[in-house]
Parts: sequence; structure tokens; C-alpha cells
Amino acid sequence: MEQYKFEKFENQPEERENAEKLKMFIEKMSQELVKEGLPVNKDCRLDIWQFQDVYPAGDRKGDVRNDENYIKKQEKEFFYKNLSNEEIEEKKLMSAGEQFEKLKTAILYKFFKQDFIVVRASRYDDIQNKVDNIIIEKETGNLVCAFDEVADDRQARFTSKTAEIQERNIKFSGAQLKYGISIENRKLTKKSFKNLPIFYLSLSSNVLKKGLKEFIPSFEKKSQYETDLFSKFLSEMDNQIKELKLEPDLKPAFLNKLNQYEEALKRFLKKII
Repeated sequence: MEQYKFEKFENQPEERENAEKLKMFIEKMSQELVKEGLPVNKDCRLDIWQFQDVYPAGDRKGDVRNDENYIKKQEKEFFYKNLSNEEIEEKKLMSAGEQFEKLKTAILYKFFKQDFIVVRASRYDDIQNKVDNIIIEKETGNLVCAFDEVADDRQARFTSKTAEIQERNIKFSGAQLKYGISIENRKLTKKSFKNLPIFYLSLSSNVLKKGLKEFIPSFEKKSQYETDLFSKFLSEMDNQIKELKLEPDLKPAFLNKLNQYEEALKRFLKKII
């Protein structure tokens, strides 16, 4: 999560109500994911403390306690400097970036939940590896891709962010993830990942505000605006896959995961069309 994401919405009654509505839905979504055995916290983030069996104390890869200290240090220095706990919660609730991340997670979950597991990346991977969401296909068990978002009206910022993500895919063969999950032999597996295709999803502040207003906090009911936003996200992903596949020098490990996600999307679309 980057510092620019903490641009606040105007603290008007309707905007606060919409933010609270989404926050409560995310917490209910988290409860559903926990019932399915997923190691998430109340924000639908992968919970690093549930990875102590993977990264025990003294492990050479760095144990969970070290990563928790890293998170706190980064948040104190860059995100929540000199703020009280109450001010931190307020900043989280009313920031455009946090609301977009939650709205994106909620919409992807509502439309994808029969075929994919949708969770937010751990706070560690959010800060260190710049990954906001991950998606696992239930049929194959593959962790197929990661997401970052662009919640900014400024064209220069949007251009810079999208170029950065494309460079990560092409030059560095995708995103890394320390706290990741997949399904292997019908069992949830917790481990690290490399070479994950990372896609950016974007919304202007006006579209985000309307999306928050039109969001229905129900697992089954969907507003037309939610459907339109989901279609927009699918279109953005499809366009980015096509652009990436034009690149001649993609590394085999990255290309394999890109193909996995493309095929997963095709299977999903066949079911809904």
C-alpha cells in the first residue's frame, strides 16, 4: 500500500455511511472465508501469524515476528506517523485507496466466489512486494495472479503506476509473494510464490464514489453498477494479458502462470455466458 492511497474522501455523512457499509461487508466476507479454512484476518488479508508453521522462529527466511516488526516500522515511518490508534483507524476507513482495495475485493469475491478464492495479500506482501490481492482457481488449486490498483485521477500518476507494473511483469517476471496459498491434493497449502502475473485495476475517484454508493452488502444481490465494474475489471485484465503475450522475451515460468490465468478466465467465462 503506497502513501498516495491515503488521500481522504470528504468526510460527509453519506460517504462515511458507505465506508462503514463496505467495512462491515468485508468483515462478514472474512467470516465466510474462515469457515472455508482460509487463514485471513477480519480485513480479509492473509494473516501472517497463521503462517508460523511455514516460517517458525529462527527460520533463515525470516520468522513471522520479524515481519510483524517490519510492518510496524514501515507503517510508523511512512503511513501513520505520529497518529493515535483512533486516528489510524479513521485514516484507513476514509482513504480512497483503502476503500478501492476493499471494494475491488468485495466485487471480485461476489462474482468469482464459485470458481476462485479471492483474498487480500498479507500486510507484509502489500508493503514489501506491492501486491494487494491474490486469486486462486478452485478447480486447479493454482494461485494464478496478483493485483495492484490505481486509485488516482492524475494522469501522470496513472501512467507511472501502470508502467511500473508492466516492468515488473516483463523485466522481473511478475510479483513475489512470501505469504501465499494454493490448493494441493485438495488441501490448503501455505507457501511463497514467484513469477505471479500482476495486473492493475483502475478507478477514478468519481467512479469509486459511485461504486461505494451503489454497492449492495449482500453475497447474492448485485447492483447493475457492480456488474459494470466487474465487466470493466475483466476487460482490463484481458487487455493486459493480450499486451503481455505480445512481448517476445517473457520467462517460461512467468508465461506458464500467465497462460494458467488466461485459461482459468476462459473457463469462468464459458460458465457465465
